[in-house]
Amino acid sequence: MMSQKRQEAKDRLRSENDYRVNLKAELEIRHLHEKIDHILTRQWERLAEI
Repeated sequence: MMSQKRQEAKDRLRSENDYRVNLKAELEIRHLHEKIDHILTRQWERLAEI
């Protein structure tokens, strides 16, 4: 019984950590998308000027 509770606690912590890692990765990917969108917009503007 105690072993099962310890395992549940470890699983819960592991799940929380996985969630935080995935959330951070998602936020980083969104940030990279924003950067790429900004660069593409600037390139199109420069191309239109030429």
